[in-house]
Amino acid sequence: MGAYPASVRRYSGVWACAGVVALGACSQTPTPPAAKLFTLFDVQALYAGGALESEAIAADDGLPGGILLNLILNPPASDGSLTLAPRSAWSDNQLVAFLTTEVWVNYPQVWMQPVYVPVTHASAGGPLQFLGGVSQPAPIFSVGPASAFYSPFLQIVYAEVPADTAPDALTSSRQILDGGYPLTPGGGRTMPLVPDKAALPATVALPATVALPSDVSPPAPGYLDGAVVSFLDFGPSTFTWDPNTNVVQEAAIYVLTFIGPDGTVLASPDIPTVLGAGPSGSGVALPGGLQRDSAYYRVHTVVMPPTARLFVQPGSTLEMELPGDLLPFTGFAPGASELQIAKFSGRVALDGACFSDPTLLDPTSTSSNRCIWLGSEAALQTNLDLSTEETTTITVTWEVTDLLTPNADGSVTAVPGPVAPPEPL
Repeated sequence: MGAYPASVRRYSGVWACAGVVALGACSQTPTPPAAKLFTLFDVQALYAGGALESEAIAADDGLPGGILLNLILNPPASDGSLTLAPRSAWSDNQLVAFLTTEVWVNYPQVWMQPVYVPVTHASAGGPLQFLGGVSQPAPIFSVGPASAFYSPFLQIVYAEVPADTAPDALTSSRQILDGGYPLTPGGGRTMPLVPDKAALPATVALPATVALPSDVSPPAPGYLDGAVVSFLDFGPSTFTWDPNTNVVQEAAIYVLTFIGPDGTVLASPDIPTVLGAGPSGSGVALPGGLQRDSAYYRVHTVVMPPTARLFVQPGSTLEMELPGDLLPFTGFAPGASELQIAKFSGRVALDGACFSDPTLLDPTSTSSNRCIWLGSEAALQTNLDLSTEETTTITVTWEVTDLLTPNADGSVTAVPGPVAPPEPL
């Protein structure tokens, strides 16, 4: 297994004290905060236990309000089926739709793990021969969601097995390792395990309902410790890792906050967050110069200056959904076109004075009074005092699925996000 951490059960915050408690060594230092991992299975269990969709996880870990359950999974239907909850964010001033599949709290790092694919030929550059002649095999996962080291960030490892091996003969990583098969490492892919009755969303609310034509395939079957499991495959080029430690490299996401009159930090999931650029090597160059977004992020909060305003149309669904204490920090440009409303709703401008004239909404305007929109990491770094930035203990898997583009009539069209050229596992 090399640098892959051994599979263990989840822990509750005591990393290394168990072996020295008798000597009293741990009494000399404070107990570290509890490390927590929330997967889709955990959210499913919370719903099954009676939790409401408005309840939050990671509520006391640096992010005001935490992460609501219905921002990860929608409440289960009467038949127990679940749908992942899409959300929107700004990625270099482009509105995108994304899904959340994991949340870590007090994890200094997350590790890439191996996932095994049996093949009958894995020569460099040669075609892969999957067992049974299938085009997409059932991968064999090495670490499940009950482990503290569970990760959706996986490296494909091809195991060359005899040609007469039955497709369902190998169903656990232990069989692969005990079999002594030649192993050939492949690329990385983001492949979270999901509950059996989980499904991808068909639409996202912006607040108007927009169809999502995501290229992500429905949940597919794989194996874990001899049992059949379901997983989603978000493809390659969404993360990178340290080859010496297998630690996944993190990018930043920024939650934009405001300070109320009484000093309270105000935030809302209705204000799209800003995705930071992925670490070097986390994406691939794609046609048109695009690059895939990272899938692993650490949550940061950034306080907006007193002049900043959120662009919100009066009477809109967005205005009704925002908490009342955030309404004083909103503004609108009377006379704005339907395209402008669709394009700028939910965006934060550095100085709301630019809302005085719809022509100033255009960031390419030659006027010195034009709006400066805070929709990219570069804009935040250039225009804000980042001494207000707080780094939380929360990291997340956010998989970008679609680009959201406004139209002249005010509607929004979703198109699948940039992806690497299709390739098999």
